[in-house]
Amino acid sequence: MKKNEKEVFEPLPGEERPTEAEVDPMPQDNDAEALCRARRDVRYGLLWCLGGLAVTLGSYWFAEEGGKYLMATGAIVWGAIQALRGVVNLLRLHYRRGERAAFRRTICTALAAAIVGGVAVWQAVKVTIGEELRLVGHEQRIEIPALRLRMAVPAGYTEVEYETTPETDTAYALHRASAWNERRCITVEGIEGMLRADSVTCVDEMDDYLRAQAEEFLDDGILGEPETVEIGGVRMMKHRGRVSRSPGYIYVFYDLAHDFSLVTLYFSYVAEVPDASVERQAEERLRQLELY
Repeated sequence: MKKNEKEVFEPLPGEERPTEAEVDPMPQDNDAEALCRARRDVRYGLLWCLGGLAVTLGSYWFAEEGGKYLMATGAIVWGAIQALRGVVNLLRLHYRRGERAAFRRTICTALAAAIVGGVAVWQAVKVTIGEELRLVGHEQRIEIPALRLRMAVPAGYTEVEYETTPETDTAYALHRASAWNERRCITVEGIEGMLRADSVTCVDEMDDYLRAQAEEFLDDGILGEPETVEIGGVRMMKHRGRVSRSPGYIYVFYDLAHDFSLVTLYFSYVAEVPDASVERQAEERLRQLELY
C-alpha cells in the first residue's frame, strides 16, 4: 500500500536550512533604492523648472525694449515631467509599504508645490506675453523739444514711449509720446508747424476744424458738447467721447495752439459713463504743462 503522507525534506548532513532573511534579501534594498531615486527625480525636476523660469524672466528683464529674449520652455516642461514622475513613484512606494502618513504628506506637498509652480509659471507667461505691464514706480516727464513742451506723468504708468513721423513734401512732422497702465492712458501728440502758414495762435481761430476732427476721431459717439476752457493760462478746446477700437474706454482730449504747432493731449480711462474726478485729475496735470 502506497503512503499518502507528504515526506518532510531533510537537509543533507552539514547543510543548514536557509533563514527567511536569507531567502529574499532584495525587496527592502530595492525599495530603499527606488525611494532614493524618486526623491532625486523630484529634486532635479524642481531645479529644472526653477532654472527655466529664472532664465526666462532674467532674459526678458534684461532684453532691450521690443528686443528678443529667451523663453526656456523645454527646461520648464522637462522639469515638470521629471518631478511628476518622481512624485508618482514616491506615492506608489509609500502605498505599497503601508506608510499611510508618508503617503498623505507626499500628496499635500505635491499639491502645494503644484499650486506655487503653476502661479509662478502663469506670472512668467503673463509678463513675457505682455499681459502684465512693467510700471514705473516714480514720476516721469514727457519732453518733446520740437513742440517746445514738457509734462509730468505720475508714477504707476509704463515708461514713456516716443514716436516721430518725419516731415515730407505732403505732410507735417508728427510727434507723439504715450504712457499707460491697465485702466488709463496719457498721450501727447503734436503736428509741428501746421499753423504757421495761417499764423494761427489760438484754438478759437480753428473751432470748425477741431470739431470736425473730433467727430472723425470719436467714431463711437461724442459725449457732451465741446468746450473751450482755459487751464494754466492756456486756451484749449475740450472734447469727450468713445472710440470704436477701444471699447470700454472714454477719451477726453484737449487741443491747443503753441508756437504754430497743433498740440493734442489725450486722457483715456475705463468707465461706463464720464468720471468727473478722473477728468479733474487730468486737468491738474495740464496745469503743470510747461510750454516754452
